[in-house]
Amino acid sequence: MQLRNIVYKSSNLIIQHIQKNSNGCNIAVVVGNGHTISIDDKNNVTFCDPLFNPEKSINDYGNECSIFVVYYAKTCEGLDIAGKELANFIKDYLSLYKKIILHGHSKCGLCFLNLAKYLDRWSMLRTCIISVSAPLKGTPFADVQNFSKRLNVVEKFFYLKFFSNHNVDKDICPNSEFLNNFEIPSFDRLRVEYVVSKCGPRLNPIDFLLWLIDIRAKINGDGIVPMESQMPDGIYFQVKGSHATSMKKSCKIVRDIMLNN
Repeated sequence: MQLRNIVYKSSNLIIQHIQKNSNGCNIAVVVGNGHTISIDDKNNVTFCDPLFNPEKSINDYGNECSIFVVYYAKTCEGLDIAGKELANFIKDYLSLYKKIILHGHSKCGLCFLNLAKYLDRWSMLRTCIISVSAPLKGTPFADVQNFSKRLNVVEKFFYLKFFSNHNVDKDICPNSEFLNNFEIPSFDRLRVEYVVSKCGPRLNPIDFLLWLIDIRAKINGDGIVPMESQMPDGIYFQVKGSHATSMKKSCKIVRDIMLNN
């Protein structure tokens, strides 16, 4: 698989411009699903996390905006350095956009919140961060050694198959160095919206599987991140769904911000 329109590539971050704005629209949506990939000199994918789908974000936002998708490089040192590079990309490459919406899921939502400290004032005035199912206090799901002990043989098989345990994943372990230095950005500096997710016995097979894991592993959240870790001190939106489906269900918030603000 070859990725088209790569606009930024480093040892920490890869950014793809998957949709250009139409009708002169000056809104940029930066999407982060938290996937880790590797690409060669011709932008062919040589490694990717399970369920990687580079084009699936297009239909969720409409055609009234430019869409950039952020991936972590397999060699990424961690969420902080990735966020710092993304902040520089926003200041330089997205300088002509009137509005920038950062829509980040899980560890990418955490990364987007953290990068706020690297933005200049002009970038802050144009930026809105929507953080979805982010482990603000970490998640036991990222502690492979201890979390594996909570699961039966079948659950452990799927857990080890789908959880990659890269450096960016280790950053969301409770009490990691990244989390110990993480500060939630102030609301008077830029707009921030939080979306938290809670799973239940739903017909979607992925939601149902994560609901079972949530119960068995006593996570009390969306199957991966505890509710307690997702919830900020202020106002938040809540969606009914697992960690796997919360990003898509939060897209309406992005569209509302695009249209109304």
